[in-house]
Amino acid sequence: MTMSPRVLNSAFVYVDEAGDLGWKFNAPLGKGGSSRYLTISAVFTPEKKSDLPRRFVRTLYQKFGWSQSVEHKWCSMDVDQKSLCAVEMRELCESNPDIFLHAIVVKKQNVMSHIRSDSNELYNYMIRLALLERMSKHDAVMMIPDPRSVKMKSSNSLRDYLQTELWFTKKSKTNLVTWSYDSASCKESSWQISWRVRFRLILNAMNPKTSGRFNPSSNWIGCSSDLAPAAFAAIQE
Repeated sequence: MTMSPRVLNSAFVYVDEAGDLGWKFNAPLGKGGSSRYLTISAVFTPEKKSDLPRRFVRTLYQKFGWSQSVEHKWCSMDVDQKSLCAVEMRELCESNPDIFLHAIVVKKQNVMSHIRSDSNELYNYMIRLALLERMSKHDAVMMIPDPRSVKMKSSNSLRDYLQTELWFTKKSKTNLVTWSYDSASCKESSWQISWRVRFRLILNAMNPKTSGRFNPSSNWIGCSSDLAPAAFAAIQE
């Protein structure tokens, strides 16, 4: 009896943050001081629906007449805009039960002093707590963090850390790809086609039926792009 190849279960996760990775608490926020909280939020979507978050954001920009050349922050929206955004976001998730919103919040003043020497360690650990379980349920995951949050030199370490946790802690076969984007831009570009093609090549290489036909480039970590904002409603201070 010949078994057919398993259909790959792939997903995209867009990650963004509210707050900063600074530790100066003796001054007010915005006047030389750091944020007191750090929130990391994420949108987790099947690959086949990975364009829905972008469409959602684009629709909001069109509805409110916002310029797509400037990132529009949640904190700059008025009450009616926030309310409509929240309602439509809930409707998006209710009509697509395989799309998930995740958020994790840390009160930074409670972070132990020896951890503060490398803020990216905290960032990486927060993403692990928030997303590792869901990542482990997929064969392949494309994670797209904002490069302004994760320094380029730390992009690989985030991926390596999560990949190790997936394989050894969760005993999962998930293959993780990370690719940075800039949430300040909401335009589409040919780069989106590029990373979709690369991700598809990686998936094809994992498929027993096509594994001998593709040799994906290893240079798919730490590039920049202009995808739409990922986190729809990060908690604001």
